Amino acid sequence: MLNNRTIIGVLLLLGGVTSLLLMRLEEEPGVATKEVQHVPDSYMENFTRTDMDESGLVKGKLTAEYMRHFPDDGSTELLRPRFEIYNGGSNPWYIRAERGWGSADYELIKLYGDVHIWNNDAQGGRNVEVITEELHAWPKTKYTETDKAATIITPSSITQGIGLRTYLGSKRLELLNEVKTHYEVKAAHQ
Repeated sequence: MLNNRTIIGVLLLLGGVTSLLLMRLEEEPGVATKEVQHVPDSYMENFTRTDMDESGLVKGKLTAEYMRHFPDDGSTELLRPRFEIYNGGSNPWYIRAERGWGSADYELIKLYGDVHIWNNDAQGGRNVEVITEELHAWPKTKYTETDKAATIITPSSITQGIGLRTYLGSKRLELLNEVKTHYEVKAAHQ
């Protein structure tokens, strides 16, 4: 019959042998762990993505001069991206930037460098234009925001501020802080 000391000794010996075997397996050449790297697996020049609604009408279009896809997180990097975001039958909103990043499902698009948002009137003139240096856009909900300086230009005013939210579906723009506006009153023709 084995006493408690013998059992504990055998268990300690088995534990030590197991530890040595595990350490040896980890040191084996050829048993390497695969490190995930953020390296593109594909690219496209003159990239276009079009999103449609259930009835086949265009909801939005994203184009870029160059797009790289990264398989580790499904994201894309974009060079000179441009969006068209449609509001039913009305004139679309346009967004362009120097660079961009898109999440795997394109729910979030981050835009960088000389970002412009605008909407044209029926004659092709600008109703409104927004200029900023960085913008986060959620195209499906037609919402954008930035915490950077932004300028809103209309035919009769220039408004500047820090921080911006746009609700493109309802054509609502909000500057959040340090807002300054300059109005230009045009004389009526007689």
